[in-house]
Parts: sequence; structure tokens; C-alpha cells
Amino acid sequence: MLVAALGMAFVLGASIFSFYMASASRVLYFFYGPRRKSLTYWQRWKEFLTRRSFCDDCENPIPPMQVIPVIGYFLARRHCRHCQAEIPAIHPIMEAMGGLILIYLLLQTQDWIISLLALFFCGHLIIAVSTDWSLFALDYENTIIAAGLALGVILRKALIADSWPAQDWFLLIQNIELMGKSPDAISLIFQLLTGTIWAGPILTALGTLLLTLPLHLLKPEGLGLGDVWLLVPLALLHGMPFILLPVILGSGWSVIHILFLQKDRNAPAPLGAFMAVGSMLTVIVQFWYF
Repeated sequence: MLVAALGMAFVLGASIFSFYMASASRVLYFFYGPRRKSLTYWQRWKEFLTRRSFCDDCENPIPPMQVIPVIGYFLARRHCRHCQAEIPAIHPIMEAMGGLILIYLLLQTQDWIISLLALFFCGHLIIAVSTDWSLFALDYENTIIAAGLALGVILRKALIADSWPAQDWFLLIQNIELMGKSPDAISLIFQLLTGTIWAGPILTALGTLLLTLPLHLLKPEGLGLGDVWLLVPLALLHGMPFILLPVILGSGWSVIHILFLQKDRNAPAPLGAFMAVGSMLTVIVQFWYF
């Protein structure tokens, strides 16, 4: 029974990541590419949601058997049957990763709702990686949905632990009053940030926004507004201290990209894409301690 359940979880996770890989391509096609000017906003959404899977190169429909996650790539023999364009290997790799991540999350959390919400969150990070890597742009609608999913994870944790915002804010007020009496009590604030379900992630998100927004206003070419807004759902999901991991990884990979790939200190780097990849890795690390 366990093997069958894990097998079903793998298929579901692979299907979800397959959907998000296709969605990433469709966002580029309908909202930033050829269909942006030929269709109205709502027509683009209708096409986005209802059109059959199609080849990005020749726009011909993909046969149903070749849309099957992971194995469809091999059934298609790695090429579109109409135009013979090569299908990137990243598709089956990411689909398999989606299945493995869902299995991992289920084993760690023992909760379907949290596991699916976290996987959907990672799916929206795939879209962020695609748009930022291709166009140095982060879609605000995508960021808002990711923030909603992060809040969903917080709510589910609160329901399991029977913890509500009023309890966390009461602790916060008490800790602030203690800080006024003894500077040593500042350590209690850090414990609050790392040990509460509501106050920690929300305060981390607000603090991240207050720290990064002035940096964007001072030097917008160095830190885009899309990067600032992306940090909000990342902070909500990860909280302290885990939010530091995608920030450090994203910044480090950006420096490597500029110095060793672009070889131009003035060249732009897809910071949002790198932070999104770092966030997906952080999900693995964070849920190890769930």
C-alpha cells in the first residue's frame, strides 16, 4: 500500500510540474511573446487555459501520448513530430523532480494539504525562473499567487498546531516590553521570529520588504522591483532563518553569472530566477526540520 501511494504521489507531482513547465512557456508566449498584441488580455487568458499543448516552435498540437509526464519525452523521441525541433531535456527532469519532491514532502509532513501547497508554490517559482531568465521580468500576478500559497501553508500549520495570530502577537508585545527593561531580552525576538507560525513569517516578510525597497529606490538597476516583491512570498513561506538561504544563493549565483558567464560587471543578472531556484532548494532543507 505504501509503495502504491508513493507511486501515485510521484505521478501527481510529476503532472503538477508538467503543468507548470507548460504554463511557464505559455506565459512567455501569450503575455510577452507573439500573442501579446494580437489578443486582448482576457483572450490571452482564455487561450492560456483552454488551448491544447502545442510545440513552441511550429505551434502544432502535441499528441496526447507525448504529453504524459516524463515518459512522453521519450515517446516523442526528444523531437516534435511536425517540425523536428528538439524538446529540451529539462522537461522530463523537472517533471521527475516534481514527483520526487511531493514524495519527500509527504514523508516529512505526513500532510497532503501542506505538501501540495508547497509543491504548487515551487511550481510558481518555475514560472518566475522562466520569465526572469528569458526577459529579466517577474510577473506580478504570479508573485501574488505564490504569496497566497505561502499564506495557505501558514494557515494549515496553524490549524494543525491550533495556533492563532492573537497568541503570537501577545508574545511579541510581551517581548517588546521585556526589551525595554533588559537589552538582553532581544534574543527573545529572534526566538519569536524562528519559533512562531504567524508572527515570524509575517514580520520576516515585512522586514525584508522594508530593507529591500529602499535599495531598489536608490539603485533600481541593481535590484528590480520584481525582485523586491518576489522576496515577500519567499519570506512568508520560509521565515527566519531559512529566508537567508535563497537570498545568499541568489546573490552568489548572480555574481558568478556576471563575472564568469557575462564577463561584464555592468551586465544584468536574473537575480529573481536565482533566488527562485534557491527557494526551491530551501524548501527541501526547511521541510527536513518540519
